[in-house]
Amino acid sequence: MDGKAELIEALVARMKAADDALHSGDAGPRKALWSTKEPVTVFGAAMSATGPAGTQATFDWVASRYTGFESARWEILSADVSGDLAYVVAIEHTTGSIGGAPAESYSLRATTILRREDGQWRAFHRHADPVEGSEPARDRLLGGAVESTGARSARPSMVALDLLSRADDGFTQRLALVRPDQWAAQTPCTQWDVRALVNHVVGANRRYTMLLHGAATDEVEAIRAVDHLGDDPVASFVATAAELEAAFGEPGAMARTACHRTGERTGAQLLEMRVLDVAVHTWDLARAIRAGESLDPDVVAFALTLQDTIDAGRQRGAFAPPPGKTPADGSAQARLLYLSGRPPG
Repeated sequence: MDGKAELIEALVARMKAADDALHSGDAGPRKALWSTKEPVTVFGAAMSATGPAGTQATFDWVASRYTGFESARWEILSADVSGDLAYVVAIEHTTGSIGGAPAESYSLRATTILRREDGQWRAFHRHADPVEGSEPARDRLLGGAVESTGARSARPSMVALDLLSRADDGFTQRLALVRPDQWAAQTPCTQWDVRALVNHVVGANRRYTMLLHGAATDEVEAIRAVDHLGDDPVASFVATAAELEAAFGEPGAMARTACHRTGERTGAQLLEMRVLDVAVHTWDLARAIRAGESLDPDVVAFALTLQDTIDAGRQRGAFAPPPGKTPADGSAQARLLYLSGRPPG
């Protein structure tokens, strides 16, 4: 086992031990694992929070709802370490009691992003969703939700918003792998190197948040040429993605009308555009840095339903024309990349 594999194994073991303790009613190990420095975000299967105080309070509240831990098993889907950043994607299978109810088994698909702070690995972003069939456990957990935690309880599921969170997770995973010598690498978007591509995606998070909050087109477009990355591109993306997801989740956000530069768009239409944009640019980034190129299949399937959005984007130059013949492999991802003008191979 090499050094990286040993580090990942140790991180996963620490994370799982903290999770087991949380399900046993003890939030201490989970809180100790998490950063107390901004940005910190949790988009949980039941509760979400931003900021160190909000996340710590949320962990305390979640622990209080668990009343009998029996067993847990983690299925690691993906994990990597690059410099001072690491991520773990896992299906977390748990059996236990929630709110005094009989023990039940449930599973979460969770992505956790960590950074090294003063020599210690600390988590600073987590996104989790119940695997199909585990929603009743999530609803039971929410049965005792209180507002004093500083967290917001989950609203009725909006498929597109969930998919945006998953698309954002995929982008974060690739972004965490960018080496210092790769920021100037060419991307499939020929006008952008890696830094310019990432700056576009982070800037779009900010622009869409402004649009949802009623900003005028000129005001939004004025920040298009700004450097949005600063000294920590991963933290910049995570923070702006969390802000945008929160804006989309506000009451009435889907029905709002925003003045996008291409014309008036509802919040729901902006959300669809964002899922598509993040998905395609995740592949662009992965191709540029030679990372894993497989996209979340549910995100891809959703993006393929947005044919009109893709066509409109092509007309205004956001997407290149399809390159040559329809891809031979016929996969959903290949079709999406073909429609968005990405070269095969």
